[in-house]
Amino acid sequence: MLEVNPVQLYNNVVDEKLCLKLINVTNLLATKKLGVGQKDFKNKTQRNVFGYSLNLQDTHDLKIVNLVSTQIYNCLLDYKEKFVELVLNGVSQVDLLKYETGGKYVKHIDQDHSMNRILSFIINLNEGYTGGEICFYNPQTGQPLEPIELQTGDIIFFPSNFLYPHAILPITQKTRFSIVGWLN
Repeated sequence: MLEVNPVQLYNNVVDEKLCLKLINVTNLLATKKLGVGQKDFKNKTQRNVFGYSLNLQDTHDLKIVNLVSTQIYNCLLDYKEKFVELVLNGVSQVDLLKYETGGKYVKHIDQDHSMNRILSFIINLNEGYTGGEICFYNPQTGQPLEPIELQTGDIIFFPSNFLYPHAILPITQKTRFSIVGWLN
């Protein structure tokens, strides 16, 4: 039995002014409906979100990542102190996301045979929307656990594997902005 939950929430880590700046950037760049997994599969019943995958080789996109890299790194250091066997090579992908009313992502995991993701993170950029909580599911029964409502500037880390199925519950009012990323 684990003494510490591998789902770790870090509250109010990213400054509100920086969150507003990142919301503006996301509004400009997240104009394309994202698919599911590596496929360009756009099925609103599974995933309904506008997004932009940052190119980690592009100087402009890397500047966006660098705005939050210190905050992510500090949380990651704490996470690695709690889970001493965790070995990571680096960030594999970072996406800017905009969930408008009706936006959601049904129960899924972040790792599959084509994506060797080890650790997932979400940075929540705003409040004021209704719905949009992250909900984890019991991996044995498939039953939902208590949803987690993220606040402005919160970062949540969790394993990307089959033991941590999760969903973004439907947005019923306004717009949810976030940054998601994966480490391998």
